[in-house]
Amino acid sequence: MRLSMNVLLLIVLAFALQQTSLAVQGKQTDRAIVLTVNIDKKEFSPVRDGRSTLILHTKLRYENRGSGPIILSKDSNLLPIRFLISASKSAAEAGDFEHVTIPFTTVNLAFNFENAPDSLPDVLFSILEPGQSLELPFDAYIPVAISNNGGRDVLMDGKEHFLQFEFSTFPYSQTSPRPVCTEDCRKRYEEKSKSIGVLWSQPVRSEVVKIQFNYP
Repeated sequence: MRLSMNVLLLIVLAFALQQTSLAVQGKQTDRAIVLTVNIDKKEFSPVRDGRSTLILHTKLRYENRGSGPIILSKDSNLLPIRFLISASKSAAEAGDFEHVTIPFTTVNLAFNFENAPDSLPDVLFSILEPGQSLELPFDAYIPVAISNNGGRDVLMDGKEHFLQFEFSTFPYSQTSPRPVCTEDCRKRYEEKSKSIGVLWSQPVRSEVVKIQFNYP
């Protein structure tokens, strides 16, 4: 019985090592693409009923920290999924969010991905080698409470917050809020990209950025 258990443990260990090896060779993992947010400028809309909108002009930086090339859509700044606000960095990293804001988007992706060309179009995707990054502009509109009667869906004026963005990195698939490309369409793109690198199609959550503001 002891021998059988040892053999079983070896089989389980071998399977785990195989899965780890596959991840290192290019499977999509949480840490292969790292998204950081740099805030360039802050603006506010006029106050109405004790509320305003904080406008953050930012640069999104997608960096390949994997071991092989990654193919990333240049539209990875067009479809934000959620803005996540936490009371501390440790709470953010633990997924303990105070507020979750669903951004309003009116993006129209007109390209017909159902009739995708035989080769991956360079105008739509960037190939990131390990260590390379892609920077894209993004303006975030986040509700804020100027007085203390704000709801749970807003930031509070004068309070320190920790912010994360979630983006769809393949806005043409079923993982995006407004899919343009069907699942079969996405699989065709993945098949075409195999000889180049990993076509990244999973949503990405940004690193935590601290933000504190005082309404002027």
